[in-house]
Amino acid sequence: MAVSVDTVYQRVLAAANKEQRGYITPIEFNLMANQAQMAIFEQYFYDRGQTERAAGNDLSHSDPDDILEEKIDIFSVTEELVQNQFTPIILVPNQLEPVDIYRVENVFLTIGERAVNCEKISQKDFQVIMNSRILHPTIDRPVYTMSALGAQYQVQVFTPTLIDDTTPREEGVVSANMIRVPSKVEWGYVVVNERALYNAARARNFELHISEETNLVNKILELAGIILNKPGLVQIADSEDIKRIQQQKM
Repeated sequence: MAVSVDTVYQRVLAAANKEQRGYITPIEFNLMANQAQMAIFEQYFYDRGQTERAAGNDLSHSDPDDILEEKIDIFSVTEELVQNQFTPIILVPNQLEPVDIYRVENVFLTIGERAVNCEKISQKDFQVIMNSRILHPTIDRPVYTMSALGAQYQVQVFTPTLIDDTTPREEGVVSANMIRVPSKVEWGYVVVNERALYNAARARNFELHISEETNLVNKILELAGIILNKPGLVQIADSEDIKRIQQQKM
């Protein structure tokens, strides 16, 4: 369930007007809303590193790692990769635009009914592994490298059947589990009598987990205080953040 962009906007306006800090225009809100959503989204991956080192509990609804994974899973996609027309071994996502990909979690090769995870290797280790009889990739242990060309991710998968043109090629499908970025947020509106009125048909809600509504409001208020030079909004946001953190620790 997504977070309503209109609900967040009205709460932000209410907090700003209550403190007489001025009006936040739809354009200003949309800019800050997208920045806030991305900041919260990226924080998930830093937090996941912390929770993986901490002991969890048996209750999935209260285990920090399970809660984070639930929030991240909203953006998880599994997609078959297709060969780039210029080379037989560079594969790119079939559906997602390059800028939509935040990270590639893992790559796997499916031959028939069997799926094998590909081991990621660095560009630095590539020549060593490819020239080693022991480390050289096999069908049971395919490897891949990943690089970026501008905004484009390129995944190169190496197995004997994908490298050596003299070897009969088995029919294999390369797929990847990826995390996409959240879609752009927009408080859609129409102008009537010089006043912006909400238009749901033009709006795009936040894609974050419903539990992030309060966090989004606080983050946008904090950004408003910094960007719009309204220090009082930063204090409101900081106060609400302290309350939220204390509640999470109880």
